[in-house]
Amino acid sequence: LKVYLESHFLTSTYLDYLAPSRHGQGIMTAVVAALIQAWVVPRMGAKVLSASVFSENIGSMRVFEKNGFKLWKTLKDHVQTEARGIFPAETRSVHILRWSPHKCTNV
Repeated sequence: LKVYLESHFLTSTYLDYLAPSRHGQGIMTAVVAALIQAWVVPRMGAKVLSASVFSENIGSMRVFEKNGFKLWKTLKDHVQTEARGIFPAETRSVHILRWSPHKCTNV
């Protein structure tokens, strides 16, 4: 997440991973909601947040959408990944989502 404060720009990175056996249970949706509601807004005074996810990562998109993020733009063929083991090198697109407090929903 990138956190924008009133007149200053502060970048903070949040990365998440959840074991596949725990997908689809609302765990990350609750974690992101708690992070925003208990820390990022009240303690950091965040006014705008942005998140980036690979375009094919539907689960992560849904987590952010359920927390009030809206698609802002898509960066087509933006990231070049390296080959790793059986996974080939590829070019991937990235979705950028934005959030502001007046759009926040409790999930």
